[in-house]
Amino acid sequence: MGMGAASAVIIWLFMFQILFGSWTDFKEALRYGITPDIISMFRGDFGEDLWAEFRLTLWLLSGPAAGFGVYVMVSQWMSL
Repeated sequence: MGMGAASAVIIWLFMFQILFGSWTDFKEALRYGITPDIISMFRGDFGEDLWAEFRLTLWLLSGPAAGFGVYVMVSQWMSL
């Protein structure tokens, strides 16, 4: 369990740097993630909103996916 959690955190840090690069870009993506899509559409920011939400979702899902993958691989390796 500990290796899975550690790998999730490492992947989150790595993917944060790739997808966002800075806290400013992350905060902007978070702002778009909270703003309803209809509001972004009326403001003319719908394309930017979709891209920011995609990056945020990819970042959020990458950690648990990596952690689960490591957990499964280690548990299979230990059962041999």
